[in-house]
Amino acid sequence: MYVCICNAFTEKQVCTAIRKGISTPSGLFRHLGCVPQCGKCVPTVRYMVKETDNLSSASVHYDEIDHFGLQAAG
Repeated sequence: MYVCICNAFTEKQVCTAIRKGISTPSGLFRHLGCVPQCGKCVPTVRYMVKETDNLSSASVHYDEIDHFGLQAAG
C-alpha cells in the first residue's frame, strides 16, 4: 500500500527503513531521497514508527519473562 502518494513510497519501504533504524519522518524522507510535499503521510509514518517501537518493547518484555521462567524451571 502507498503511504505517500506525492513521493510514491510504500508501506514496505517505510517498514524496511524503520528496521534499518530510521525513527522520524524527516529521517525517512532523507533515507528515501525525497522531501515532503503535502505532508499528509507524516502522521502515518509517525504511527508506523510508534507501533514498531511498541511491538519491539513488547517482544523484549516477553523474552525477559520467558527467560526468567526457564531459569526458575531449570
